[in-house]
Amino acid sequence: MRQITSALLFTFLSSALLSCGGGDLMTAFKSAIKMEPTKVWLQKVYFEVDEKLNNDAPVTVDLLIAYEESVLKELSKLTASQYFEKKEQVRRDAGEHIEIYTYEIVPGQTLGPQTIKLNHLTGQGVIVFARYATPGDHRQAVGPDREITLQMGAKDFKVIPVKNPSE
Repeated sequence: MRQITSALLFTFLSSALLSCGGGDLMTAFKSAIKMEPTKVWLQKVYFEVDEKLNNDAPVTVDLLIAYEESVLKELSKLTASQYFEKKEQVRRDAGEHIEIYTYEIVPGQTLGPQTIKLNHLTGQGVIVFARYATPGDHRQAVGPDREITLQMGAKDFKVIPVKNPSE
C-alpha cells in the first residue's frame, strides 16, 4: 500500500509541476529528488575600477553562470584568452546550460550595483573572465556568495565577497 501511495504522490506532483508550464519547476523537482543543492546564490556584482585599468584601455568582463557540472568543469580549464576566442562556440554548444552577463569596463569607471537574476534554480558555479591585454589566466571562480565586488586592477582582477550584503 505504501508503494502505491508513493507512486500516486509522485505521479500527482509530476503532473502538477508539468501543468504549471514551468521548466524551472520541473528542474527544481528533479533536483530535489536527486537532493542536488544549488551552488549559486549570486544576486549583485559591484565593480571597483583602477584608473590605470589595462594600460588605459577597456576590459570586457564576462560573468558566466553554469547550470551543468560538466559544462562548468570544461569552462574552468580555459584562460580568458581561450574563452573569448571560443565564446560564440561555447554559447552555441552549452545553450541553456550557461548564462552570460557581459560588461565593458573602462579605466576609472564608476558603475552601480549590477543585479544578477538566475534563469534556473540549479546553478553549479560562476566563473568570471576578463579580457586584459597583459599575460595571465584572467579567470576567477566565484564562491556561493550573494554579493561580490570585482576589483578591476591595472593588470588583473580579484573577486572579493561582500561581507555584509544588502538585504
